[in-house]
Amino acid sequence: MIHRLLMDGLPQTMTKPRNVAQEELERRRLAWYYNHLLKTVLQGETAPTLERELYDQWRIESEDALSFMLIQTREQSPLLQKQVQESLCLSWDQLFTDSAGRLLVILKAPQAVDAAGEQLYSRLASVWPSVLIAISPVMRGRGSIHALYASALKLLLQKQYEAGSGFISGGRRSAAVAELTLEDDVHLEAARIEKHERELFVRELEQVLRLTKKGVPDVVMIRLRISMLELEVCSRITQLGGDGAPLLERLRYRTGSLEELSTYRTLKAYGLTLYDEAAVLLDSLHEGKESSPVEQAISRIDQEYRSGLQLQELARAVHVNPNYLGYIIKRRVGVSFKAYIHSRRIEEAKRLLRHTGSSIHQIAMEVGYSNADYFIRMFKRTTGLLPTVYRQQ
Repeated sequence: MIHRLLMDGLPQTMTKPRNVAQEELERRRLAWYYNHLLKTVLQGETAPTLERELYDQWRIESEDALSFMLIQTREQSPLLQKQVQESLCLSWDQLFTDSAGRLLVILKAPQAVDAAGEQLYSRLASVWPSVLIAISPVMRGRGSIHALYASALKLLLQKQYEAGSGFISGGRRSAAVAELTLEDDVHLEAARIEKHERELFVRELEQVLRLTKKGVPDVVMIRLRISMLELEVCSRITQLGGDGAPLLERLRYRTGSLEELSTYRTLKAYGLTLYDEAAVLLDSLHEGKESSPVEQAISRIDQEYRSGLQLQELARAVHVNPNYLGYIIKRRVGVSFKAYIHSRRIEEAKRLLRHTGSSIHQIAMEVGYSNADYFIRMFKRTTGLLPTVYRQQ
């Protein structure tokens, strides 16, 4: 057995059952309850009473050293859970699952946790070659649940990005260096955008797009890599007093959702559009022009495209000539004022067709078309499909 590093078993708090079957039923009920409680906390519920109940159950005091272990395979199974439980000598209240189905182990006083993690990985990899195990750095005491989980998840995603499977620990220098290298890459690419170093950015983007796994493009990891760049760009925008959300909305309306892209061409277009949009916004923020007429106008379009917004009305609101506003909007987004409004409406309609059961007439009205027949013509002109056909795909 792997050396027991984990939490000591708790005193029996259940009413003594009449037989083994009742004992097992009660154990499962409590295990489900505390797993649900932990998921609730990890998903953002900050009620102190919930966290206190978890800490009391785990017998964690303010100075106790803690670490989280996350275990992921392509296909979770009861056999995996049993193997982990037996290998680490876990009791019922020490092994959980997160909302994505990963196994989550709470480690208390984890002095030799790296050795245990490596041994566990060796055992599991013989059955599940794709297994990933990540162990967070050690933190102390109550109030560290979110930080421990976020750290373990970040390490796991990093290892998945770099190798697809394996073991990684936040307590090791090598792991920290690898994490730093990955973060440095993202910082560097964001800096390319901020400094208008487009040629270098394109070269680095193309290297990301060539990521492979077993000789084929690793689309999941490419998407993950681009999404990390998005987060870094939005962080810089926020630091300058701006808002990255409208930028990401425009990006998705122009190129589609990142999760839906799967080819070299479409992913490259997404990355380049991110560069173009972010470079303009970062420039305006650096120059103190985040309230420039074109930014005000586009922000208002993004909020009011469902209404009957007119160019003349918008020009009066931002205090510029309508013809000039139409010209700078086209330079900014690549299409005319009217075409941009139509594109926003059609993209919203596509989202509603995918995710709601609303009728075609209802969707037409919701996105800003008072005539359903006109909406259908515009939808087909834009997408090449009738709304009903698009919904069925």
